[in-house]
Amino acid sequence: MSTDKVDSLKIGLSGSWGNATIDWGDGTTINSNDLWSMPIYFNKSYSDKKSHAIAINGSGRNTIIGIFCSNNDLTSLNVSNNPKLNYLVILSNKLKNIDVSKNLELIELDCTLNQLKSLDVSKNTLLETLSCENNQLKSLDVRNNTKLASLFLRSNQLNATQINKLFETLHKNKIWDKTIFIGGNPGVEKCDKSIATSKGWKVDSELVEFK
Repeated sequence: MSTDKVDSLKIGLSGSWGNATIDWGDGTTINSNDLWSMPIYFNKSYSDKKSHAIAINGSGRNTIIGIFCSNNDLTSLNVSNNPKLNYLVILSNKLKNIDVSKNLELIELDCTLNQLKSLDVSKNTLLETLSCENNQLKSLDVRNNTKLASLFLRSNQLNATQINKLFETLHKNKIWDKTIFIGGNPGVEKCDKSIATSKGWKVDSELVEFK
């Protein structure tokens, strides 16, 4: 991952029976033994006011299953070497794209408050929760995400036609409390919510202000 010019950085990792090494991109590293299912957070302070490239490497009987790095001004993130990743929480950064095509075991993805113009989750068939609010998305296809129960899509740039196309890709599986949040998109008022509700989805059109 790479950061913009920051004073400090906070990264959370989770796993089981594994170790992790974080290279902070300034010549210093930190090691952690025996990661647990709950995130362990690591803090780093910088004094050089430069951009940094941070590398996270896992080892041991299991690999890293969770990366939590919100509010860090990240400008790029490569998680292609984390095929066992279940949780990726990267909200409030400066990411313009994210490739999760190699993360086939991903259950939760939260990329809210970034600068994404597109998002491909077609390979993430185990995904249950997707939060991509306050980005610049103009379309989204979730036809392969048949376990999805919560889709947060508020404050993007979807018009009524694109919202309807998204509704058409929603699955009909009998999962309780399936909700899609679309408030703050240009097409909210004119879209056909019955397309989603006929498949058992609740449509929440409320606008929520992000800070």
